[in-house]
Amino acid sequence: MLQHYKATEQNWQSVPQLKGTHSPEYVGRAVVRLAADRQVMRKSGQAFRVGDLARFYRFTDVDGRRVPPFKVIPFEKVMKMFKVKP
Repeated sequence: MLQHYKATEQNWQSVPQLKGTHSPEYVGRAVVRLAADRQVMRKSGQAFRVGDLARFYRFTDVDGRRVPPFKVIPFEKVMKMFKVKP
């Protein structure tokens, strides 16, 4: 994403298309919380969005934000957004 928008780790939040996104560390924090959850098997067989896990486990991104879950959009729409032909 950074390369596509010609952004860097230092300035990505100043790029309008990336303002609502999160850092890779946000995903890492979700993994750590799941790994530390003694009742993680209750979540077995399900799919979770990082924003939902952040709310459940009460963690934030490195900048203190709790980024809401991304909306699921059809793959075809994503392809059009990035101007990729199937």
